[in-house]
Amino acid sequence: MLSDALSAIGISFEGVRTDAGDAFEMRIPDDRKISYSPRAKNALVGARKEMRRLEDDHLGTEHVLLEMLENEDGTALGMLERLGVSSEALGERVFEIRGRASR
Repeated sequence: MLSDALSAIGISFEGVRTDAGDAFEMRIPDDRKISYSPRAKNALVGARKEMRRLEDDHLGTEHVLLEMLENEDGTALGMLERLGVSSEALGERVFEIRGRASR
């Protein structure tokens, strides 16, 4: 999936892998946990609420995105605005794609 996303914007996944060398294969030991920032934790809690609100049985990126669109204090909305992206239009597009995927 990452390879397809990168190639859609003209980036070669294999090229990135080659250029990164050993750093690309870096692994986190099984006994080490990555702590989340308070903002990241809040985003995941909000995404879970979106998942429940939509009565989904999985937590996906669409739930994280929808939560970010609802968080008016977050930096995501500001970034979208600076890029000229309407948060309302983006939210509608998510639901349009979800409807198409459930058919």
